Amino acid sequence: MAVRAAVLPAVGAPLEITEIELPDPGPGQVRVRLAAAGVCHSDLSLSNGTMRVPVPAVLGHEGAGTVVAVGEGVTHLAPGDPVVLNWAPSCGTCLACTLGEVWLCADALTGSGNVYARTADGTDLHPGLNVAAFAEETVVPASCALPLPDGVPLTDAALLGCAVLTGYGAVHHSARVRAGESVAVFGVGGVGLATLQAARIAGACTIVAVDVSPEKEELARAAGATEYVLASENTAREIRALTGRQGVDVAVECVGRAVSIRAAWDSTRRGGRTTVVGIGGKDQQVTFNALEIFHWGRTLSGCVYGNCDPAADLPVLAEHVRAGGSTSAPWSPSGSPSTASRPPSTTCSPARADGRSSSSDGRDQDGAEAARARPDEGARPAVREACRVHRGQLLRRLAVAPYEGLAAGAPGEQASPALRIDTKADAIGTTVTAAAPVARNRGAGEAFMRAPDPTRTAVRRASCVVRRAPCGLHRAPCACARSP
Repeated sequence: MAVRAAVLPAVGAPLEITEIELPDPGPGQVRVRLAAAGVCHSDLSLSNGTMRVPVPAVLGHEGAGTVVAVGEGVTHLAPGDPVVLNWAPSCGTCLACTLGEVWLCADALTGSGNVYARTADGTDLHPGLNVAAFAEETVVPASCALPLPDGVPLTDAALLGCAVLTGYGAVHHSARVRAGESVAVFGVGGVGLATLQAARIAGACTIVAVDVSPEKEELARAAGATEYVLASENTAREIRALTGRQGVDVAVECVGRAVSIRAAWDSTRRGGRTTVVGIGGKDQQVTFNALEIFHWGRTLSGCVYGNCDPAADLPVLAEHVRAGGSTSAPWSPSGSPSTASRPPSTTCSPARADGRSSSSDGRDQDGAEAARARPDEGARPAVREACRVHRGQLLRRLAVAPYEGLAAGAPGEQASPALRIDTKADAIGTTVTAAAPVARNRGAGEAFMRAPDPTRTAVRRASCVVRRAPCGLHRAPCACARSP
């Protein structure tokens, strides 16, 4: 059967729109009529030789469509089923797959070397990155076609196959962004926009978008950015200025250039994480000196396909699409939706003076209700400002001010702050706790106890909000969450 396709005749050559002869699906294959295909920067990398695939080839690796025919042995799909193309199917038997790292499957791209169609003159054609989505129809292994959950338009689902999965996974699987952290995203293309959205859903408070184009600011902010920085030699300095001179907790580089990778590294706080998603060429050399690696204690990691398992993560993304991309849409670290395991939206909202959470209706938000609640739009500036402050100072900013004048002890005693701030990092996240009495200043503790109920409630609630541990706002009701 003849269909139209965009063919790459040779590396560096322009694409040619021509008819190709597509065979019927063989055993274990399916034929898909494409509804939409995304144009990814990786397609440019394939066409210019940054990434090598056999040519001539039909490019395009993120797409969605409808199954029109299935080959022998295919039982999980049938004609009429909507599917998302998966360009990196895992074999399940290589070392990476047995370790659960399916995104690093050694055999994921072996299909690109196969002949899947021919031109009108009989020239063999290869499927670029397995799926050859730049065509009216394609024939792929059944493992390259993932069933699309109900309620997601095919035209939207096309981007789920690469850009959105990659951006979501960079935040959720690779960098493992925690609620209340700050994030910088370098490059506001398809992957960058998906990364911004994922950071917002994760509960990041300060989200900085970085790009060379001022025209992208509106789009970046719509996707979740709270700040926008034009890329320059001062990018890292500007980002540190937005984060209390600390740098961001997580920087995600989505460009693949040495200068932006270095800027992402320099923008990351001491002990933070820098994740590189962009695919760069061998000529893009990034240098570090041994002392800075030791001193900054940062983690630099590569990220392939968002470190995702498409079969497991696609349903999670579909749920976010159906939910409208809510800032508070829940997920769990295992990749499946869970209101119990994700901190609620109040995690990055400072407690109000009356001790209530910053929800739109003013009600206390506990458990699953808090996970579903959308933060009060009016509170966003205060949230962003609070999150710029170093975590060790957060409770001071929220709670000490109302009664700091009462912190002095008896005559002759040395005055000390009314709160002791204990900060520690653990496997769950940063824990900040407030202890009202200071050992050498009993007057401070008494001052705390004499403070109005709303103030004491705000202090206790701030402690629960900031720490990521089981408490009334996360798993079960507790006294601080129920306090008036």
